[in-house]
Amino acid sequence: MTLLLAQAGFRVLSGIAPSVAARAAASLFCTPRRHSRPDPERAVLAKAEPFALRMGLSSLAAWRWGTGPAVLLVHGWEGRGSQLYSFIDPLVARGYSVVTWDAPGHGDSAGKRSSLVEMSDALWAAGRQAGEVHGVIAHSLGSAAAAMAFAEGLPVGRAAFVSSPSSMAEYTFLFADLVGLSEPVRQRMVRSMERRFHVVFDELDVRRFQLPDAVPLLVVHDRDDLEVPLQHGRLLAKSWPGARLAITEGLGHRRLLKDPGVVSQVVDWIAAPG
Repeated sequence: MTLLLAQAGFRVLSGIAPSVAARAAASLFCTPRRHSRPDPERAVLAKAEPFALRMGLSSLAAWRWGTGPAVLLVHGWEGRGSQLYSFIDPLVARGYSVVTWDAPGHGDSAGKRSSLVEMSDALWAAGRQAGEVHGVIAHSLGSAAAAMAFAEGLPVGRAAFVSSPSSMAEYTFLFADLVGLSEPVRQRMVRSMERRFHVVFDELDVRRFQLPDAVPLLVVHDRDDLEVPLQHGRLLAKSWPGARLAITEGLGHRRLLKDPGVVSQVVDWIAAPG
């Protein structure tokens, strides 16, 4: 569905059948696009130990490298676990095992739809299977999923969030503007997703989470991030007890994951004592 067609369709539906428009919008909001896995990611996965990450009655495609305490790599919306491949070798060299996976509806995992709640549940599943979780490195919406899991009690030693949003409610407004939803239809869409996932979207905000002050957090955000503006990183760092904020320039939303300086800083943070 092209953006122009979606906008035209939602404008018509919003006027004549708002409940239908809301259901269609909720479905689209929870449907990630899949992108092909580039050669560097394929090469890294070829060196991994693949396994099935059990999640409820289903399983997710997952991979493991190295031995030792686990560091979990969490991808963002429409991403793949292998996008964080630049962190793998440095972490293994420091004596850690590295575990990553494709969230529901992403990459090689089954399903067509996903959500922040399911991404957080996947992190819980990975924590249970990995054993001792020393650290978590998460990107974009994966960071929000990790924050949600930490607030619910997932035990972890240290964490680093890259390009992290601070509020899910805000994204419903951005989505509504993008596809042309009226405000009443946006509200219907949100209510339908709240019923489905048993959450309140206004509470999916770092300012409302009971954040663990025992988990040292590094927040890395770029000034030129057009997908998740820097203000989100600032708010996250301000809301998390004792968090450190590192601001980069010229790397945008995804290039941080491959930047040698960022990778070195994050790995040093995860490997720091205490």
